[in-house]
Amino acid sequence: VSKVEKLKRAVRARKAQSNWLRAPWINKKFN
Repeated sequence: VSKVEKLKRAVRARKAQSNWLRAPWINKKFN
């Protein structure tokens, strides 16, 4: 796997994670 591919994956993972944390259903689940 090239450095570019690793970077793209990292960015995608970070975006997915921040979207996941911002999701309203998460707050409902944990509150």
